[in-house]
Amino acid sequence: MEEIKRSIYSINQQYEEESRTHLKYNFNKLGWKFRDLSQDNDIDGELEIFDSIDERLDKQTSGKFIKVQIKSTKECNIIDGLITFSCPVKFLHFCDVCDTPVLLVLYDYHSKEAYWVWIQHYIYNKLDIDNTNWRNNKESVAIKFSANDVVSNREVTFETRLKDIAHNGTNEISQMRKYATFQRYYTIISEDDISTPLAKRITAKILVETSFASSREAMRILIPKINQDLMYSDHANSKGWFSSDKPCDVISMFFYNDIKQTQHGLPFCRTQWIDEELDKKPNILVPDEFVETIGVIWESMHELFSDLIPNNLLPKGQYLKLAESTYKKFLNMLININREFEHYKNQQIDFITLKKKINYYKPELDEYYNKFSERGYPPYECTELDRVLLDIISAIHDLGIYSLESERDEKSETWLISNSIERALKQLPFYDYERKKIR
Repeated sequence: MEEIKRSIYSINQQYEEESRTHLKYNFNKLGWKFRDLSQDNDIDGELEIFDSIDERLDKQTSGKFIKVQIKSTKECNIIDGLITFSCPVKFLHFCDVCDTPVLLVLYDYHSKEAYWVWIQHYIYNKLDIDNTNWRNNKESVAIKFSANDVVSNREVTFETRLKDIAHNGTNEISQMRKYATFQRYYTIISEDDISTPLAKRITAKILVETSFASSREAMRILIPKINQDLMYSDHANSKGWFSSDKPCDVISMFFYNDIKQTQHGLPFCRTQWIDEELDKKPNILVPDEFVETIGVIWESMHELFSDLIPNNLLPKGQYLKLAESTYKKFLNMLININREFEHYKNQQIDFITLKKKINYYKPELDEYYNKFSERGYPPYECTELDRVLLDIISAIHDLGIYSLESERDEKSETWLISNSIERALKQLPFYDYERKKIR
C-alpha cells in the first residue's frame, strides 16, 4: 500500500511565520503598512510609512519606504549588549548597492523580541572600517545588533528613528558612499560598436561577482546603473558615424558569473535597451520583465551547460572547414553585388534594377547567415578569426535588409548599400591575417 505523504510544518517555518506576525503587529500599531514580497529572497517585505499631523485624523502615506529582511533564531546570545549574527554576504552585497534603506530584523523565538539594524549605515560606518575586506568573504560576514535596538510600537525612539531613515535614508546613503559602490561588483570584459548608419549601438560582455549574480533583486539595481554608464561609451563611436556626445540608441548587455563562459556566450542574464524615439528599431527581445525601460531575459540553462561547452567545442579542422566555406560563399556574393553596384554608379543600370539584383541574393544571404549563426563554439585559437568573419558576413547580410527598404529615398539607400560593401571590404585583410595565424 502506497504511503500517504503528509505536509510538514517545520520548526524553522514556525519561527519565520511568528517573526512576520510580530513585525506586522508592531508596524500596524504604529499605523504603518508592511507588505510581503516574494519577488526575490533577498527581501521579505517593504514597510510604508504613514504620517498624520493630528492623532485623531487618519494617517496619510508619506511616500517613503524601507525594505525589510527578516531572520529568526531560537535564542539570541547577548554579550556586552551586542548580538552577533552571521549574515549572508549575498544579502550584504545587495544592500551595498541598493539606494533604498534596508532594515535587517533578527527575531528571537525564545524571548519574543525582534532586533533591527539599518544595513547600509552599518556597512559604511562599521564594516568598511573594522572589516575592510568583508566583500571578499564567500559565504557570510559577522555583524552585531545592539540589544537596545528593539522593534516595538511602545518605544518612541524606534518610531522616530525609522521615520528619519525612511525620509532621509536615501540621501544619507548617497553621502556615505565615497564613490560608485556598485562598480566593485562587475568588470566590463568587452565593448563592441555594432552601430549601423541608422543607429548608434553598443554591445557589452560583463562579468559579475558570483554571489551578487545569484540575486535577481541585486541585478535589478545593477542593470540600469551599467546601462547608464555605457550610454556615452567611447567604444560606441569607433565607426565615426555619429558625434561623440550623442548617446547610444541601442544598448545590449550580456552578464556572466564565470570568466570561462564569457568566451562562449553563456550569460545568466541578457538585456536590451532601445531609445523610444528611434525610428527604425532592431529586432526586439521578448523580455521576461522590464527593469525601468530595459528588457531583461533571465537565462535558466547557463549553469546546466557550464561544463558542457568547454568539452564540446568544435574541432579545429571542422570549424576551419565551415569558416572557409562560409567566407567563400559570402565573398562571392559580395563580389557580385559590388559589381552590380559599380554598374549602377556608372549609370549602366537604374536604381530599381539594382534593388532587384541585390534581392536575388537575399535567400542565400539569410540561409548562410543562419547556418553560421548556429555553428556552435569555435576552438580557443580561432576566436579572433570567428569575430572577424562574423563582422564580414554581418555587413554583407545587411545588404539584404537595406535593399528591401521602401521608405527611404534613392540617395539614402544607395549610401547605406555602399557603406555595407565598404565595411565588408575593409575586414577582408583582417580575415586573411587571422587565418594565416592558425596552423
